[in-house]
Amino acid sequence: MYALATIVMKASSLLMLPYIAGSLSPEQFGQLELLATFATLISVIAGFALEDSLFRFCGIESSHSKQKMIARAIYRLALKVSLAFFAIGITVSPWITALAPSLFSAYLLKLIILMLACEALIAVPLAWLRMNEHVLLYCFICIAKTVIQALLVWQLLERGRALDGIFEATALSTVLAATALFFIHINSTGFIATDNNTVNDGYKLDKSVLLYALPIVGSGLLAFFTNGFDRWVLLGNTNLEQIACYAIAAKFALALSIALQPYGMWWSPIRFSIFEKERKEINNKVHSTDSPRRYKNTDKYSNCGCIQALLFMLALSLFAPIAIQLLFDSSYHGAIYFVPMMLCIAALKELCEYSNIGCLINKSSTTQFHISLLTTALAIVAMLFLSRHYQVHGVLAALAMAQALRMFLLNHFTQRYTGFSLPVARLTTALGICLALAIYNAQSLAQKELASLMLISQNSIFILKLLCINVAAVLFIIALYFVKRRDGINEFEQTRQP
Repeated sequence: MYALATIVMKASSLLMLPYIAGSLSPEQFGQLELLATFATLISVIAGFALEDSLFRFCGIESSHSKQKMIARAIYRLALKVSLAFFAIGITVSPWITALAPSLFSAYLLKLIILMLACEALIAVPLAWLRMNEHVLLYCFICIAKTVIQALLVWQLLERGRALDGIFEATALSTVLAATALFFIHINSTGFIATDNNTVNDGYKLDKSVLLYALPIVGSGLLAFFTNGFDRWVLLGNTNLEQIACYAIAAKFALALSIALQPYGMWWSPIRFSIFEKERKEINNKVHSTDSPRRYKNTDKYSNCGCIQALLFMLALSLFAPIAIQLLFDSSYHGAIYFVPMMLCIAALKELCEYSNIGCLINKSSTTQFHISLLTTALAIVAMLFLSRHYQVHGVLAALAMAQALRMFLLNHFTQRYTGFSLPVARLTTALGICLALAIYNAQSLAQKELASLMLISQNSIFILKLLCINVAAVLFIIALYFVKRRDGINEFEQTRQP
């Protein structure tokens, strides 16, 4: 059911992409990309990582009543953050409009502020539903919001509302979802003002949540420079057609995250509690007869996520080139050559999510922030330098290097703090094989010019051979990854034992 909700939510943007691109002029489509990048950046501040804070502070509590109390407190904090963001946003909006009048109209900016002000009010109740496994209700809210938004976008674009219509639809569907989740959340956790704890206790909890969330917000802001700033770098080093192809390839790389989202949504809320339980067992030497240093379930589920990322990377390297040729004008077909590296970057981002548990399990998340700061600085410098000589491919190489370094550092500090570690050498080898094969897939399919179903059927034998090569590679990767692997053995901690 999580898979259904996630596919409907995330895939809607991909499914509507050809229609939206056909309904807007190239200039409007470019403006939409810039506005979406801006909204993504500001949403990090508006949400203030309260979803992650809920997982962290509720996940380590065994008492459900204590979890409810913390959930109420975090939602109260979400209301304060949302009201403050809306007030500040409306106040500064005239200055923002004056700074970029060609990009923002006053009306459009107010719609964006309203939409982003609801970020935390939606994220916290949805996170609570996931923690308590209210799958049907979660799916209903997510799918209803997505369907309403898609229908409104379609109707408003048909009426010629263009960019205003897209953001009007998004803002309206967001407000409706936030209102519904307000009543659902207080029905589940109790009214937000009914706690027996003192004002001082509430202040301490708010302070703890904010201090925990602040480095995560900082990491999210830094992430803009690896997922948004790249467009601005390309603007000074290539033409609009190349940037358009880059954006299309990025949308297809997003499909990898969409495909992995159901598994991540299941694993993220419970990973801290499972890890903490296993760490306590290790400290008490419960597993002394079967290796005293074992994170069995954490290791198993984390590595399953990593393998899925690599397999979806291969699958999308076959699907994306065909879809681009079928759905888009020939001027966008150059995006095919950017897809392999885009998929590699997306896969590395997912691997980072399975490497960082040791940097988040403690009450401070500053280690992850420092790692993000370092890798972002590397990405910026590398993008500015390489884009001058290699344009789009230079930017992609810079982003891939930064994400790879981030994965290695997160894994290193997770091992240093907790002893848990992913098999980085095997992951790197498997990722290299997947990237080489993805490049081969893209170039082979681009040369066939499969711009119609008839051409696809005429080349079915070739596509079948390509599929067999990929299946063989998948079997080899699985064998490489799992053969004689000492799952869950905490080798770092074993070396420290007398």
